[in-house]
Amino acid sequence: MLNEAQRLQARAEADEFLLVKDKFQLGHLPTEQSHPETRNMDELVRDDLGQAINVFKKIDINAIETVLAQGRQFDAMKADMRDTLRKGGRIFFYGCGATGRLSLSTGYMWRYMMDNYDDLPKDTKKRFYNHIRSITKGSDLDGLPLKDRIAGLRGRIVDFMTGGDVALVNSIESAEDYPEWAAEHLRDLGFGETDLLIASTEGGETPSVLGALEEAANISDRQQY
Repeated sequence: MLNEAQRLQARAEADEFLLVKDKFQLGHLPTEQSHPETRNMDELVRDDLGQAINVFKKIDINAIETVLAQGRQFDAMKADMRDTLRKGGRIFFYGCGATGRLSLSTGYMWRYMMDNYDDLPKDTKKRFYNHIRSITKGSDLDGLPLKDRIAGLRGRIVDFMTGGDVALVNSIESAEDYPEWAAEHLRDLGFGETDLLIASTEGGETPSVLGALEEAANISDRQQY
């Protein structure tokens, strides 16, 4: 049973929450809703597995079409990423929760390709070689042997997530609510005026991700994403 002081504290915390409750009512965001095509998926899988698979295929196709519709924005981001690397800047990938793990995976894949270039399949190696040549053309790495260009590019991708590495294995629920923590994390990693941040959030409202993005815009002259 709560004593009087605990009851007063609980009431004060409840009143404080009610003042900002609108910020936590995110049902209008698509990422916080059930998909209209899958609301009865449990029954459909039981009654018609083939049709259930077709529904998932349709959803995947719609997702791809949505991404393709943003082609100009992706082209602009790709051009900025290339320009950042050519001019010696770094690209930072950041997210929270699932998008944080996506950011870490992106950095891992970059380093994996760099570290295992000699063992890549022939076609993949050729595409990667052309990609490296394109990125380094006109840069401080242009004209160097391939292994030196790879070594120079390897550390120019930086990945981090809300809550740090601990958040990979432990849930840190409160960290996402503090934009100042993300801004400090970005500064601690040495984000500079020639660097580029690509921040990811499912619904576009995560405070920590927005905090990192705002801090990046204050530090760097580049368009941030």
